[in-house]
Amino acid sequence: MASFNPFEIRNPLEGRTNNTTNFYNELRRDNHNQHEGSPLLRSEELSDEEVTRLLFKTKLRRMIRYTLLIKGAVLMVCSVAIVAVGWALFAPTSAVTELHRPHFLPTLLAVVDPETNNFVYALNNTLYERMLHSVEYVMEDPTEVHTQQQRKRLCKNQKCELPQIWLDKASISANDYNDNGGSSSVTLTWTMGRDGKHDNVVLQDSDVIALYCQDNDNPEGFLEAATIAQAKATSARNGGSTPGNTWYIPRFPTLRQDSCHFRLYLVTESNVKNWSNPKHLSTDTQWQYIHVASTEPFTIENARETPTAIHLAYSDTFSTMIVQFTTGTMSTDSVQAVPLVRFSEVISRSQPHITIASSDFEIAEGISDTYTASDMCQEPANQTEAGKFYPPGLLHTVEIHNLKASTAYQYQVGMSVNGSVSVWSEPSTFVTAPNDGDEKYSEFSYIVYGDQGCPETGCDDGKKWLSAMMKRESDVTSIHHFGDISYANGAAHMWDAWFEMIEPFSTKIPLMIAIGNHEYDHSAGGKVKDPSGVQTDDGYQPSWGNFLGNDSGGECGVPMAKRFRMPRSLKSNGVFWYSYNHGMVHTVVISSEHDLSVGSPQYRFLEHDLEQVNRSITPWVVLESHRPLYEGESGDHWMANNLVGDAMRDEIEDLLYVHNVDLVLAGHYHEYHRTCQGLYRSLCDSNGPVHITIGAAGAALDDFYASTTVYDKTWTARYLQGVYGYGKIEGNEKSLRFTFIRHGNIDDPMGGQILDSLIIPRRSLV
Repeated sequence: MASFNPFEIRNPLEGRTNNTTNFYNELRRDNHNQHEGSPLLRSEELSDEEVTRLLFKTKLRRMIRYTLLIKGAVLMVCSVAIVAVGWALFAPTSAVTELHRPHFLPTLLAVVDPETNNFVYALNNTLYERMLHSVEYVMEDPTEVHTQQQRKRLCKNQKCELPQIWLDKASISANDYNDNGGSSSVTLTWTMGRDGKHDNVVLQDSDVIALYCQDNDNPEGFLEAATIAQAKATSARNGGSTPGNTWYIPRFPTLRQDSCHFRLYLVTESNVKNWSNPKHLSTDTQWQYIHVASTEPFTIENARETPTAIHLAYSDTFSTMIVQFTTGTMSTDSVQAVPLVRFSEVISRSQPHITIASSDFEIAEGISDTYTASDMCQEPANQTEAGKFYPPGLLHTVEIHNLKASTAYQYQVGMSVNGSVSVWSEPSTFVTAPNDGDEKYSEFSYIVYGDQGCPETGCDDGKKWLSAMMKRESDVTSIHHFGDISYANGAAHMWDAWFEMIEPFSTKIPLMIAIGNHEYDHSAGGKVKDPSGVQTDDGYQPSWGNFLGNDSGGECGVPMAKRFRMPRSLKSNGVFWYSYNHGMVHTVVISSEHDLSVGSPQYRFLEHDLEQVNRSITPWVVLESHRPLYEGESGDHWMANNLVGDAMRDEIEDLLYVHNVDLVLAGHYHEYHRTCQGLYRSLCDSNGPVHITIGAAGAALDDFYASTTVYDKTWTARYLQGVYGYGKIEGNEKSLRFTFIRHGNIDDPMGGQILDSLIIPRRSLV
């Protein structure tokens, strides 16, 4: 093979057509040595029919290879399982390690386990399960406990005093933009009781505080619950000023409810003993919860009217910006609520946050949508109990048209109810996209990553990371997040928590997303509910790889399809696959969770899209996918994952090669990996794209898995494990520069460090 300059990326198809048959014929003639052994190579020319048959044979051969690989993998997994079971039975407890790490899913109020100081897992919460099953609730009015039966449960003496519980304020504000708490913070305080001459009731650490909203008389309708011990630990972690009998909540979550209150439940003495004994956790014991005190209802001002989850997205053309946000439900038979954006061009960028004068703005109207638990494909997303489904409110989409290219605009969003808006969002700004190929705005800069969610240290820390990122990267025009977005996994409140976390950028620059396994993959219920149009109950479930399962927690893409609106292009499919131009870059977003085989709807979209790219206008072509085609991580945990990458290469790598795609970006693996330049069919400097995995945005990193190593592959150029970070792409019409940058707070000396970089020169295309 001829030697290549590592910074010279040549076009192997100069002067050639994009016809598939011609490509394979010329590939056979010119690159025979490089691709010796390919089923597509032989001495004579190939007809269209022969190419089709050979592609089928290639696919059949791959299926056989995968079958053999899977059989080997099954044998290995079974062997490992047998060894693991034996080890679990006979090894010391401390030596047994967890095989799968649960994703970070705190409860609504981020309750903390006092034993570990970690957040309690919302979807597997022992307290929730106990309060929802095998419980007897005693719900007499706690302010007038006079019945002899209840007195016997609580006191030995008729004059005993019961514990009290109260809040530090009668109302909080949903329209509070103070990150440090401000008017949306709340402190809950209670009396533990004391022993005395009347034998007063004394609270135990196992007694329970629960949150209810609106006029909810159903004791099982709680939105949050914590033991006294958990409430104290949560307050301490939140920095509560009084470490005694208080629960400090620095920022009340987005609930879109007008009023809420807390209740205090006493767990009777006989059940307290069972509470601390693990062998009773799965029995049918009837736990008795006695309602002994409640706070006064506190109101949440403007809870329904206040816009939340504001985010932007590019549309099909530079002259349109998509603005999306959420409010509570306000429309009734007699009330018409319409989402609005008021906007005006920013004359002076030095003062972008001045409130818009009434005479200066224009108004754009939008549409509203929502979804319910019944729209989801399976459990836990379709269950309405605590920690699982929570109504998302109204989801609004407004498209602003006829905007100028590369121009700053100031805007606010709000809901018009019968012609008036009671709450506008804080003013913010956005900058429209440049006109395609506009040389005056040829320089570009944007951020890329996958697999975010909230970091294990909490959404507040994630928000600090993103605030620091935006201060360092003030020149970026957009953020591209290719899959595994919020990691809600059926715990619906995580969508609101994640949107609040990304506020430092989502109201200012467009967020372009792709679907990941934790948004889409499901194993039931999809035949009529899957928004991508797949007409099977379990979505895309080939017999190879690791698609088998319910990684989305039953969401099956519904929240993604409802909460995000991406650009439309010919043969595109909503948030699942689409493409768009931004200045000199053409971005193609595909779904690794859907079929990519030749002839599939997604393959036809990708083929047609790449054929239509005008490289004289958009010289750079970047493909984004949740799962990578090339990945360096190996180990028991990654065996089935890597089969997916192998399949994607078999399906679309030739397509990317013939159309000269420059860069392929992916996540899924929670680390950083970069291949050599010009990668094609596992060979470097072969005129293919660079493949980069950036799945270290916030989700738990892969160094958790002890068996994780990096393959000894010649195409691995850089591999970083155990570090959080994001990618930045910047360039112009001549070259593209990629850097991988470490996450960190603004005062973190390690934050912002460049850990890897690469320059890709522009191809010389004819």
